[in-house]
Amino acid sequence: MAAKKTVKRARPVDDAPVRAIRPGGVQRFVEATISSGRVLSVGVLDLVRSTLVAAAAGVRDVGAELGNIAVSAVRGSIRAAHDIGGDVGIVARSAIRGTIEAADEIGADLGDVAKSAARGAVRATGDVGGDVATVARRAVEGSLKRLRLERIDLYQFHAPDPRVRFAESVGALAELQRAGKIRHLGVSNVSVQQLAEARRIAPIVSVQNEYNLEDRSSDDVLAACEKAGVAFLPWYPLGAGRALRSSGVKRLAARHGVTPAQVSIAWLLARWRALVPADAVAPDVRAPVVNLRLGEDAHLVHYPVRGGAMINLVAIAADARPSTGWSTVATADEVLARFPASVWAASARDLLALPAQWLKWPLYERRPLRPREGESAGAAVTLIGDAAHPMLPYLAQGAAMAIEDAAVLAHALAATPDELAGAMRRYETVRRPRIARVRDAVRRNDAVYHLGGAAAALRDGAMGLMGGRLLHSRFDWLYEWRPE
Repeated sequence: MAAKKTVKRARPVDDAPVRAIRPGGVQRFVEATISSGRVLSVGVLDLVRSTLVAAAAGVRDVGAELGNIAVSAVRGSIRAAHDIGGDVGIVARSAIRGTIEAADEIGADLGDVAKSAARGAVRATGDVGGDVATVARRAVEGSLKRLRLERIDLYQFHAPDPRVRFAESVGALAELQRAGKIRHLGVSNVSVQQLAEARRIAPIVSVQNEYNLEDRSSDDVLAACEKAGVAFLPWYPLGAGRALRSSGVKRLAARHGVTPAQVSIAWLLARWRALVPADAVAPDVRAPVVNLRLGEDAHLVHYPVRGGAMINLVAIAADARPSTGWSTVATADEVLARFPASVWAASARDLLALPAQWLKWPLYERRPLRPREGESAGAAVTLIGDAAHPMLPYLAQGAAMAIEDAAVLAHALAATPDELAGAMRRYETVRRPRIARVRDAVRRNDAVYHLGGAAAALRDGAMGLMGGRLLHSRFDWLYEWRPE
Protein backbone atom coordinates (compact mmCIF):
# COMPACT_ATOMS: atom_id res chain seq x y z
CA MET A 1 0.00 0.00 0.00
CA ALA A 2 1.61 3.29 -1.08
CA ALA A 3 1.43 6.39 1.12
CA LYS A 4 -0.31 9.47 -0.20
CA LYS A 5 1.91 12.42 -1.12
CA THR A 6 -0.59 15.11 -0.23
CA VAL A 7 -0.60 16.43 3.33
CA LYS A 8 -3.64 17.95 5.00
CA ARG A 9 -1.78 20.11 7.57
CA ALA A 10 1.27 22.35 7.56
CA ARG A 11 4.33 20.43 8.72
CA PRO A 12 6.09 21.70 11.86
CA VAL A 13 9.49 20.68 10.44
CA ASP A 14 11.12 20.65 7.02
CA ASP A 15 10.10 17.88 4.62
CA ALA A 16 13.64 16.75 3.85
CA PRO A 17 14.66 15.37 7.24
CA VAL A 18 11.22 13.81 7.77
CA ARG A 19 11.26 11.95 4.46
CA ALA A 20 14.76 10.64 5.17
CA ILE A 21 13.59 8.75 8.28
CA ARG A 22 13.73 4.98 8.27
CA PRO A 23 11.30 3.08 10.56
CA GLY A 24 14.01 2.19 13.06
CA GLY A 25 14.92 5.83 13.58
CA VAL A 26 11.41 7.19 14.20
CA GLN A 27 11.73 7.27 17.98
CA ARG A 28 15.14 8.99 17.88
CA PHE A 29 13.92 11.56 15.37
CA VAL A 30 10.79 12.46 17.33
CA GLU A 31 12.71 12.68 20.60
CA ALA A 32 15.40 14.89 19.08
CA THR A 33 12.90 17.19 17.38
CA ILE A 34 10.82 17.81 20.50
CA SER A 35 13.83 18.08 22.81
CA SER A 36 15.43 20.70 20.54
CA GLY A 37 12.45 22.99 21.06
CA ARG A 38 11.53 23.05 17.39
CA VAL A 39 7.95 22.16 18.28
CA LEU A 40 5.76 22.79 21.30
CA SER A 41 3.22 20.38 22.76
CA VAL A 42 0.55 21.73 20.44
CA GLY A 43 2.72 20.77 17.47
CA VAL A 44 3.29 17.18 18.53
CA LEU A 45 0.20 15.96 16.69
CA ASP A 46 1.48 17.32 13.37
CA LEU A 47 5.00 16.07 14.03
CA VAL A 48 3.88 12.51 14.75
CA ARG A 49 1.40 12.43 11.87
CA SER A 50 3.84 13.71 9.27
CA THR A 51 6.63 11.50 10.60
CA LEU A 52 4.49 8.38 10.35
CA VAL A 53 3.31 9.20 6.84
CA ALA A 54 6.90 9.77 5.69
CA ALA A 55 8.25 6.65 7.43
CA ALA A 56 5.42 4.50 6.07
CA ALA A 57 6.47 5.44 2.54
CA GLY A 58 9.76 3.65 3.13
CA VAL A 59 8.44 0.26 4.28
CA ARG A 60 7.43 -2.71 2.18
CA ASP A 61 4.31 -3.65 4.08
CA VAL A 62 2.56 -0.71 5.72
CA GLY A 63 -0.07 -2.92 7.35
CA ALA A 64 2.58 -5.06 9.05
CA GLU A 65 5.02 -2.32 10.11
CA LEU A 66 2.95 0.77 10.84
CA GLY A 67 2.08 -0.52 14.30
CA ASN A 68 5.75 -0.66 15.29
CA ILE A 69 6.32 2.81 13.83
CA ALA A 70 3.38 4.15 15.84
CA VAL A 71 4.78 2.64 19.04
CA SER A 72 8.13 4.32 18.39
CA ALA A 73 6.64 7.73 17.59
CA VAL A 74 4.43 7.90 20.68
CA ARG A 75 7.17 6.56 22.90
CA GLY A 76 9.65 9.15 21.60
CA SER A 77 7.18 11.99 22.10
CA ILE A 78 6.51 11.17 25.74
CA ARG A 79 10.17 10.61 26.60
CA ALA A 80 11.13 13.95 25.07
CA ALA A 81 8.27 15.79 26.79
CA HIS A 82 9.41 14.40 30.12
CA ASP A 83 13.02 15.45 29.47
CA ILE A 84 12.14 19.09 28.75
CA GLY A 85 9.56 19.34 31.54
CA GLY A 86 6.51 19.39 29.28
CA ASP A 87 3.02 18.14 30.06
CA VAL A 88 3.35 14.39 29.44
CA GLY A 89 -0.40 13.83 29.45
CA ILE A 90 -1.08 16.45 26.77
CA VAL A 91 1.83 15.23 24.66
CA ALA A 92 0.65 11.61 24.95
CA ARG A 93 -2.85 12.51 23.76
CA SER A 94 -1.48 14.61 20.89
CA ALA A 95 0.94 11.89 19.81
CA ILE A 96 -1.73 9.19 19.84
CA ARG A 97 -4.10 11.41 17.87
CA GLY A 98 -1.30 12.02 15.38
CA THR A 99 -0.89 8.29 14.78
CA ILE A 100 -4.61 7.91 14.15
CA GLU A 101 -4.64 10.76 11.63
CA ALA A 102 -1.60 9.28 9.89
CA ALA A 103 -3.31 5.89 9.65
CA ASP A 104 -6.40 7.52 8.18
CA GLU A 105 -4.30 9.47 5.67
CA ILE A 106 -2.52 6.40 4.28
CA GLY A 107 -5.54 4.08 4.57
CA ALA A 108 -4.23 1.81 7.35
CA ASP A 109 -6.38 -0.02 9.92
CA LEU A 110 -7.39 2.56 12.54
CA GLY A 111 -8.09 0.01 15.26
CA ASP A 112 -4.69 -1.65 15.00
CA VAL A 113 -2.85 1.67 14.96
CA ALA A 114 -4.82 2.95 17.97
CA LYS A 115 -3.79 -0.12 19.97
CA SER A 116 -0.16 0.28 18.91
CA ALA A 117 -0.17 3.93 19.94
CA ALA A 118 -1.52 2.97 23.35
CA ARG A 119 1.28 0.40 23.73
CA GLY A 120 3.82 3.08 22.94
CA ALA A 121 2.36 5.31 25.64
CA VAL A 122 2.53 2.54 28.23
CA ARG A 123 6.14 1.74 27.33
CA ALA A 124 7.17 5.39 27.46
CA THR A 125 5.59 5.78 30.87
CA GLY A 126 7.84 3.03 32.13
CA ASP A 127 10.84 4.77 30.52
CA VAL A 128 10.24 8.00 32.42
CA GLY A 129 8.88 6.49 35.64
CA GLY A 130 5.40 7.90 35.07
CA ASP A 131 1.95 6.72 35.98
CA VAL A 132 1.19 3.69 33.80
CA ALA A 133 -2.48 3.64 34.79
CA THR A 134 -3.04 7.28 33.82
CA VAL A 135 -1.40 6.96 30.42
CA ALA A 136 -3.14 3.66 29.68
CA ARG A 137 -6.50 5.16 30.61
CA ARG A 138 -5.99 8.22 28.43
CA ALA A 139 -4.82 6.09 25.53
CA VAL A 140 -7.79 3.74 25.69
CA GLU A 141 -10.27 6.57 26.15
CA GLY A 142 -8.76 8.36 23.17
CA SER A 143 -9.04 5.21 21.07
CA LEU A 144 -12.67 4.74 22.05
CA LYS A 145 -13.48 8.34 21.11
CA ARG A 146 -11.76 8.21 17.75
CA LEU A 147 -13.17 4.79 16.90
CA ARG A 148 -16.63 5.91 18.08
CA LEU A 149 -16.98 2.98 20.45
CA GLU A 150 -18.13 2.69 24.03
CA ARG A 151 -16.06 -0.41 24.72
CA ILE A 152 -13.17 -2.35 23.15
CA ASP A 153 -14.31 -5.97 22.97
CA LEU A 154 -10.81 -7.49 23.09
CA TYR A 155 -7.75 -5.51 24.11
CA GLN A 156 -4.59 -7.52 23.41
CA PHE A 157 -1.62 -6.34 25.49
CA HIS A 158 1.01 -7.03 22.84
CA ALA A 159 4.48 -6.36 24.18
CA PRO A 160 5.43 -6.36 27.87
CA ASP A 161 8.17 -3.79 28.45
CA PRO A 162 10.99 -5.14 30.67
CA ARG A 163 11.41 -1.66 32.18
CA VAL A 164 7.82 -1.62 33.44
CA ARG A 165 6.59 -4.09 36.02
CA PHE A 166 4.41 -6.58 34.17
CA ALA A 167 1.86 -6.64 36.98
CA GLU A 168 1.59 -2.85 36.85
CA SER A 169 0.84 -2.86 33.12
CA VAL A 170 -1.79 -5.60 33.41
CA GLY A 171 -3.25 -3.94 36.50
CA ALA A 172 -3.73 -0.67 34.60
CA LEU A 173 -5.66 -2.49 31.89
CA ALA A 174 -7.66 -4.43 34.50
CA GLU A 175 -8.82 -1.13 35.98
CA LEU A 176 -10.07 -0.07 32.54
CA GLN A 177 -11.86 -3.41 32.24
CA ARG A 178 -13.60 -2.88 35.57
CA ALA A 179 -14.60 0.57 34.38
CA GLY A 180 -16.36 -1.01 31.40
CA LYS A 181 -14.04 0.40 28.75
CA ILE A 182 -12.54 -3.00 27.88
CA ARG A 183 -14.61 -6.17 27.69
CA HIS A 184 -11.94 -8.87 27.42
CA LEU A 185 -8.19 -8.81 28.04
CA GLY A 186 -5.51 -10.73 26.19
CA VAL A 187 -1.73 -10.82 26.50
CA SER A 188 1.05 -11.48 24.01
CA ASN A 189 4.70 -12.54 24.01
CA VAL A 190 4.44 -13.92 27.53
CA SER A 191 5.99 -16.79 29.44
CA VAL A 192 4.09 -19.33 31.52
CA GLN A 193 5.00 -17.35 34.63
CA GLN A 194 3.75 -14.07 33.13
CA LEU A 195 0.50 -15.71 32.04
CA ALA A 196 -0.07 -17.00 35.56
CA GLU A 197 0.72 -13.56 36.98
CA ALA A 198 -1.69 -11.86 34.57
CA ARG A 199 -4.48 -14.34 35.42
CA ARG A 200 -4.07 -13.52 39.11
CA ILE A 201 -4.77 -9.88 38.28
CA ALA A 202 -7.59 -10.17 35.73
CA PRO A 203 -9.43 -12.77 33.63
CA ILE A 204 -7.29 -13.42 30.53
CA VAL A 205 -9.12 -14.82 27.51
CA SER A 206 -6.32 -15.07 24.94
CA VAL A 207 -2.56 -15.35 24.48
CA GLN A 208 -0.73 -14.49 21.26
CA ASN A 209 2.85 -15.78 20.97
CA GLU A 210 4.99 -16.63 17.95
CA TYR A 211 4.29 -20.27 17.17
CA ASN A 212 4.66 -22.40 14.06
CA LEU A 213 6.23 -25.61 12.79
CA GLU A 214 9.68 -23.99 12.98
CA ASP A 215 9.36 -22.18 16.31
CA ARG A 216 7.80 -24.29 19.07
CA SER A 217 9.40 -22.41 21.97
CA SER A 218 5.92 -21.61 23.32
CA ASP A 219 4.94 -25.28 23.74
CA ASP A 220 4.77 -24.77 27.50
CA VAL A 221 2.63 -21.65 27.11
CA LEU A 222 0.26 -23.51 24.78
CA ALA A 223 -0.06 -26.34 27.29
CA ALA A 224 -0.82 -23.82 30.04
CA CYS A 225 -3.50 -22.22 27.86
CA GLU A 226 -5.08 -25.60 27.11
CA LYS A 227 -5.20 -26.43 30.80
CA ALA A 228 -6.67 -23.03 31.73
CA GLY A 229 -9.14 -22.84 28.83
CA VAL A 230 -7.44 -19.73 27.39
CA ALA A 231 -7.46 -19.19 23.62
CA PHE A 232 -3.99 -19.45 22.03
CA LEU A 233 -3.45 -17.27 18.93
CA PRO A 234 -0.33 -18.35 17.02
CA TRP A 235 1.51 -15.34 15.61
CA TYR A 236 3.59 -15.78 12.41
CA PRO A 237 1.79 -19.11 11.79
CA LEU A 238 3.69 -20.06 8.63
CA GLY A 239 7.10 -19.08 9.99
CA ALA A 240 9.93 -18.11 7.66
CA GLY A 241 9.04 -20.89 5.21
CA ARG A 242 11.66 -23.52 6.05
CA ALA A 243 9.06 -25.98 7.34
CA LEU A 244 6.90 -25.49 4.25
CA ARG A 245 9.84 -26.64 2.10
CA SER A 246 10.50 -29.77 4.15
CA SER A 247 10.00 -33.14 2.44
CA GLY A 248 7.63 -34.41 5.14
CA VAL A 249 5.24 -31.48 4.82
CA LYS A 250 5.36 -31.61 1.01
CA ARG A 251 4.65 -35.35 0.99
CA LEU A 252 1.65 -34.98 3.31
CA ALA A 253 0.33 -32.07 1.25
CA ALA A 254 0.60 -34.05 -1.97
CA ARG A 255 -1.16 -37.04 -0.41
CA HIS A 256 -4.17 -34.94 0.51
CA GLY A 257 -4.17 -32.60 -2.48
CA VAL A 258 -3.53 -29.44 -0.45
CA THR A 259 -0.74 -26.89 -0.18
CA PRO A 260 2.14 -27.07 2.33
CA ALA A 261 0.77 -23.89 3.91
CA GLN A 262 -2.57 -25.63 4.54
CA VAL A 263 -0.77 -28.53 6.21
CA SER A 264 1.09 -26.07 8.43
CA ILE A 265 -2.15 -24.35 9.44
CA ALA A 266 -3.77 -27.75 10.02
CA TRP A 267 -0.94 -28.63 12.40
CA LEU A 268 -1.57 -25.46 14.39
CA LEU A 269 -5.31 -25.96 14.61
CA ALA A 270 -5.03 -29.64 15.45
CA ARG A 271 -3.03 -28.97 18.56
CA TRP A 272 -6.22 -28.08 20.38
CA ARG A 273 -8.71 -30.89 20.89
CA ALA A 274 -7.49 -32.79 17.81
CA LEU A 275 -9.38 -30.68 15.30
CA VAL A 276 -8.14 -30.51 11.70
CA PRO A 277 -9.39 -28.25 8.88
CA ALA A 278 -11.63 -29.99 6.38
CA ASP A 279 -9.52 -28.93 3.41
CA ALA A 280 -6.56 -30.87 4.85
CA VAL A 281 -8.34 -34.25 4.60
CA ALA A 282 -9.62 -36.45 1.78
CA PRO A 283 -13.05 -35.52 0.29
CA ASP A 284 -14.78 -38.63 1.66
CA VAL A 285 -13.78 -37.63 5.21
CA ARG A 286 -15.56 -34.26 4.81
CA ALA A 287 -18.99 -35.85 4.24
CA PRO A 288 -21.58 -34.75 6.84
CA VAL A 289 -21.73 -38.13 8.58
CA VAL A 290 -20.19 -39.74 11.65
CA ASN A 291 -17.47 -42.20 10.65
CA LEU A 292 -16.69 -45.16 12.91
CA ARG A 293 -13.58 -47.29 12.27
CA LEU A 294 -13.17 -50.43 14.36
CA GLY A 295 -10.08 -52.43 15.31
CA GLU A 296 -8.79 -54.79 17.96
CA ASP A 297 -8.76 -52.99 21.32
CA ALA A 298 -9.18 -49.58 19.62
CA HIS A 299 -11.56 -47.56 17.49
CA LEU A 300 -11.56 -44.20 15.73
CA VAL A 301 -14.45 -41.76 15.32
CA HIS A 302 -14.36 -38.66 13.11
CA TYR A 303 -17.00 -36.24 11.94
CA PRO A 304 -17.33 -32.66 10.63
CA VAL A 305 -17.96 -29.75 13.03
CA ARG A 306 -18.28 -25.97 12.72
CA GLY A 307 -20.47 -26.18 9.65
CA GLY A 308 -18.11 -28.59 7.92
CA ALA A 309 -15.04 -26.36 8.26
CA MET A 310 -13.27 -28.67 10.73
CA ILE A 311 -13.02 -32.40 11.37
CA ASN A 312 -13.12 -33.69 14.96
CA LEU A 313 -11.04 -36.78 15.65
CA VAL A 314 -11.61 -39.10 18.62
CA ALA A 315 -9.27 -42.06 19.06
CA ILE A 316 -10.04 -44.62 21.77
CA ALA A 317 -7.61 -47.37 22.72
CA ALA A 318 -6.80 -49.61 25.67
CA ASP A 319 -4.11 -48.23 27.97
CA ALA A 320 -2.32 -50.12 30.72
CA ARG A 321 -1.26 -46.80 32.30
CA PRO A 322 -4.19 -44.39 31.94
CA SER A 323 -3.62 -40.72 32.73
CA THR A 324 -5.36 -39.08 35.65
CA GLY A 325 -6.09 -35.62 34.22
CA TRP A 326 -8.60 -34.30 31.74
CA SER A 327 -6.13 -32.76 29.28
CA THR A 328 -2.85 -34.67 29.33
CA VAL A 329 -0.80 -33.86 26.24
CA ALA A 330 -0.12 -36.82 23.94
CA THR A 331 1.97 -36.83 20.76
CA ALA A 332 0.86 -38.14 17.37
CA ASP A 333 3.50 -40.90 17.66
CA GLU A 334 1.92 -42.06 20.92
CA VAL A 335 -1.50 -42.27 19.28
CA LEU A 336 -0.17 -43.96 16.13
CA ALA A 337 1.51 -46.62 18.27
CA ARG A 338 -1.98 -47.74 19.38
CA PHE A 339 -3.13 -47.93 15.73
CA PRO A 340 -0.33 -49.96 14.04
CA ALA A 341 0.06 -50.07 10.27
CA SER A 342 -0.22 -53.86 10.38
CA VAL A 343 -3.85 -53.55 11.49
CA TRP A 344 -5.07 -50.11 10.46
CA ALA A 345 -5.56 -48.74 6.96
CA ALA A 346 -3.24 -45.97 5.73
CA SER A 347 -6.19 -43.57 5.43
CA ALA A 348 -6.94 -43.93 9.16
CA ARG A 349 -3.30 -43.49 10.15
CA ASP A 350 -2.98 -40.43 7.91
CA LEU A 351 -5.80 -38.81 9.88
CA LEU A 352 -4.17 -39.72 13.18
CA ALA A 353 -0.87 -38.22 12.03
CA LEU A 354 -2.32 -34.77 11.30
CA PRO A 355 -2.49 -33.44 14.87
CA ALA A 356 1.04 -32.96 16.21
CA GLN A 357 -0.38 -33.16 19.72
CA TRP A 358 -3.55 -34.58 21.17
CA LEU A 359 -5.34 -34.06 24.44
CA LYS A 360 -5.68 -37.34 26.29
CA TRP A 361 -8.12 -38.26 29.03
CA PRO A 362 -9.11 -41.57 30.65
CA LEU A 363 -12.51 -43.22 30.33
CA TYR A 364 -14.10 -44.71 33.45
CA GLU A 365 -17.38 -46.22 34.52
CA ARG A 366 -18.78 -46.89 37.98
CA ARG A 367 -21.34 -49.30 39.40
CA PRO A 368 -24.80 -47.77 39.80
CA LEU A 369 -25.48 -45.99 43.08
CA ARG A 370 -27.69 -47.89 45.48
CA PRO A 371 -31.08 -46.47 46.45
CA ARG A 372 -30.91 -44.15 49.43
CA GLU A 373 -31.98 -45.71 52.70
CA GLY A 374 -32.52 -44.55 56.24
CA GLU A 375 -31.71 -40.93 57.02
CA SER A 376 -30.16 -40.26 53.62
CA ALA A 377 -33.52 -40.99 51.95
CA GLY A 378 -34.81 -37.73 53.40
CA ALA A 379 -31.96 -35.58 52.06
CA ALA A 380 -32.86 -33.04 49.39
CA VAL A 381 -29.75 -33.92 47.39
CA THR A 382 -29.34 -35.87 44.16
CA LEU A 383 -26.97 -36.29 41.22
CA ILE A 384 -27.38 -36.13 37.44
CA GLY A 385 -25.26 -36.98 34.42
CA ASP A 386 -21.82 -38.53 34.79
CA ALA A 387 -21.77 -37.62 38.46
CA ALA A 388 -24.59 -40.12 38.98
CA HIS A 389 -23.84 -42.79 36.38
CA PRO A 390 -20.49 -42.51 34.55
CA MET A 391 -20.20 -44.99 31.69
CA LEU A 392 -18.15 -45.51 28.55
CA PRO A 393 -19.17 -43.36 25.53
CA TYR A 394 -19.69 -46.16 23.01
CA LEU A 395 -23.19 -45.01 22.07
CA ALA A 396 -22.43 -41.27 22.05
CA GLN A 397 -24.96 -41.06 24.86
CA GLY A 398 -23.18 -39.09 27.60
CA ALA A 399 -24.71 -35.64 27.14
CA ALA A 400 -28.08 -37.15 26.24
CA MET A 401 -28.25 -39.00 29.56
CA ALA A 402 -27.61 -35.78 31.49
CA ILE A 403 -30.33 -33.97 29.50
CA GLU A 404 -32.77 -36.80 30.16
CA ASP A 405 -31.92 -36.67 33.87
CA ALA A 406 -32.61 -32.95 33.95
CA ALA A 407 -35.98 -33.34 32.20
CA VAL A 408 -37.17 -36.10 34.54
CA LEU A 409 -35.91 -34.28 37.64
CA ALA A 410 -37.63 -31.05 36.56
CA HIS A 411 -40.91 -32.92 36.08
CA ALA A 412 -40.64 -34.54 39.53
CA LEU A 413 -39.85 -31.23 41.25
CA ALA A 414 -42.68 -29.46 39.47
CA ALA A 415 -45.13 -32.14 40.62
CA THR A 416 -44.29 -31.72 44.32
CA PRO A 417 -42.39 -28.46 44.79
CA ASP A 418 -42.87 -28.58 48.56
CA GLU A 419 -41.43 -32.08 48.91
CA LEU A 420 -37.96 -31.82 47.37
CA ALA A 421 -36.51 -34.96 48.92
CA GLY A 422 -39.51 -37.04 47.83
CA ALA A 423 -39.32 -35.64 44.29
CA MET A 424 -35.64 -36.50 44.08
CA ARG A 425 -36.22 -40.08 45.23
CA ARG A 426 -38.94 -40.50 42.57
CA TYR A 427 -36.57 -39.12 39.93
CA GLU A 428 -33.92 -41.65 40.95
CA THR A 429 -36.42 -44.51 40.88
CA VAL A 430 -37.66 -43.57 37.39
CA ARG A 431 -34.15 -43.19 35.94
CA ARG A 432 -32.55 -46.31 37.40
CA PRO A 433 -33.99 -48.92 34.94
CA ARG A 434 -33.22 -46.82 31.85
CA ILE A 435 -29.67 -46.11 32.98
CA ALA A 436 -29.15 -49.85 33.54
CA ARG A 437 -30.39 -50.62 30.01
CA VAL A 438 -28.12 -47.99 28.46
CA ARG A 439 -25.12 -49.27 30.44
CA ASP A 440 -25.73 -52.82 29.23
CA ALA A 441 -25.92 -51.64 25.61
CA VAL A 442 -22.71 -49.67 26.01
CA ARG A 443 -20.88 -52.68 27.37
CA ARG A 444 -22.08 -54.80 24.44
CA ASN A 445 -20.75 -52.20 22.02
CA ASP A 446 -17.45 -52.17 23.90
CA ALA A 447 -17.09 -55.90 23.27
CA VAL A 448 -18.25 -55.74 19.64
CA TYR A 449 -16.19 -52.70 18.65
CA HIS A 450 -12.90 -54.14 19.90
CA LEU A 451 -13.00 -57.68 18.54
CA GLY A 452 -9.99 -59.06 16.73
CA GLY A 453 -9.15 -61.88 14.31
CA ALA A 454 -11.94 -64.10 12.96
CA ALA A 455 -14.50 -62.61 15.34
CA ALA A 456 -13.84 -59.16 13.89
CA ALA A 457 -14.29 -60.50 10.35
CA LEU A 458 -17.67 -62.01 11.29
CA ARG A 459 -18.71 -58.73 12.91
CA ASP A 460 -17.78 -56.74 9.82
CA GLY A 461 -19.71 -59.10 7.57
CA ALA A 462 -22.83 -58.97 9.75
CA MET A 463 -22.73 -55.18 9.96
CA GLY A 464 -22.33 -54.94 6.20
CA LEU A 465 -25.37 -57.12 5.61
CA MET A 466 -27.50 -55.15 8.07
CA GLY A 467 -26.65 -51.75 6.58
CA GLY A 468 -26.60 -48.40 8.30
CA ARG A 469 -30.37 -47.90 8.59
CA LEU A 470 -31.02 -51.22 10.30
CA LEU A 471 -28.00 -50.81 12.58
CA HIS A 472 -29.23 -47.40 13.66
CA SER A 473 -32.83 -48.54 14.18
CA ARG A 474 -31.61 -51.01 16.82
CA PHE A 475 -31.15 -47.98 19.08
CA ASP A 476 -34.35 -46.07 18.40
CA TRP A 477 -35.28 -46.72 22.04
CA LEU A 478 -32.21 -44.67 23.01
CA TYR A 479 -32.07 -41.81 20.51
CA GLU A 480 -35.82 -41.19 20.17
CA TRP A 481 -36.56 -40.97 23.89
CA ARG A 482 -39.05 -38.32 24.92
CA PRO A 483 -40.06 -37.30 28.47
CA GLU A 484 -43.45 -38.67 29.51
